[in-house]
Amino acid sequence: MESKAKSKFSFMKGFDYPLLLVVLGLCALGFAIVYSGSVNVAMAKGSSAAGEYLFRHLIYLLAGFGLLFFGSMFDHSVWKKFSHLCFGGGVLLLFLVFLMGKEVNGAQRWLEIGGVQIQPSEMVKFSVAVWISAKFSILKMPIADWKDYGIKMAQCFGVMLIIVFFLIKQPNYSMLLMICIVCFAVMVVAEIPWKYLMGSVGIVGVPLLIVGLFQRYRVERIVSFLNPEENAQGSAYQVINMMTAIGNGGIFGKGIGKGTQKLGFVPEVNTDGVFALIGEELGYLGSAGILLAFAFLFYRGALIAERARSNFARYLSVFIIGYLAMNTLIHIAVCLGCAPPTGQPLPFISVGGSNLCMNLFMIGVLLNISRENTGKSIAFDGVNSRYSIQKARYQGG
Repeated sequence: MESKAKSKFSFMKGFDYPLLLVVLGLCALGFAIVYSGSVNVAMAKGSSAAGEYLFRHLIYLLAGFGLLFFGSMFDHSVWKKFSHLCFGGGVLLLFLVFLMGKEVNGAQRWLEIGGVQIQPSEMVKFSVAVWISAKFSILKMPIADWKDYGIKMAQCFGVMLIIVFFLIKQPNYSMLLMICIVCFAVMVVAEIPWKYLMGSVGIVGVPLLIVGLFQRYRVERIVSFLNPEENAQGSAYQVINMMTAIGNGGIFGKGIGKGTQKLGFVPEVNTDGVFALIGEELGYLGSAGILLAFAFLFYRGALIAERARSNFARYLSVFIIGYLAMNTLIHIAVCLGCAPPTGQPLPFISVGGSNLCMNLFMIGVLLNISRENTGKSIAFDGVNSRYSIQKARYQGG
């Protein structure tokens, strides 16, 4: 009887449960915060609007946890085999946005399918993660010289130019920057020598900076960030009110549902400004608790990457946790007035169907990597060859 019970739950063996629990906690907090932030929507549309808003978020959560379960059960090593197909699917989605995407607030980032809006760039971040991780997992080291480096990296840079083109056309410059930065982090973990890394930054970073400054609204955002008082009623309006909301919360906060800055003062309070709402209603202590929860999440992700059984799993883990960390830091920095506005949601807390679902799916992939009985081992004859399978194998805990 006991052996049957063990076999029944064997599929759950080896999961990183601390990681899962902290994600569940953040999602639960997000559910409460979304309801609180929906008050201004209810006032504008009628008393039932807040309930409708909350119900829609609940649907996103249920769909996201379905994807998390799928990602945790699906052997991550299979993604490597289909990395080209995965990347091609992402490019196709971006192309469809380019052809028939729906424009919202001056950006053409969404597709409407059956009355449901999806943001394909959220899916593309995972397809890039799989493709980059697969490429670096078979990269042969050491690199002889610049010519050898150029030959080995030409395909990576060439194919990534496709992603760069479509994301700039949308435009979705902040996501493009985050993807590039996280790709750089993967290159660091892959032990690419620093002189080649710096060369890559110059080749990629300088053109992206020039393109970023080419559009006037981005320059206005930077100017308003540097001089918020002079643009208080213009481009700095949102940032100033987010900072005001956090300051109003004090140490202990006003309590869930009792914040006032959400009443029309902080635009997009359930998405771009959700950390400001947390600061006002939960205070400095609550905000610090959120920061600690995210720090613990990233720590568990780093452990999974360190103990991964293969190079591909290690790089995929680094990309996933690196992207989530970048997303979190940028969102919080904007709310604190430490960075120009970028329109990035807070993972697992902000409203947003595509973002929430894909983030939960990627957590599911991390959980699968953390399992001790999944993932086909690959020969460690390239980068990180000093790690044996026995040493790198995830031990749990």
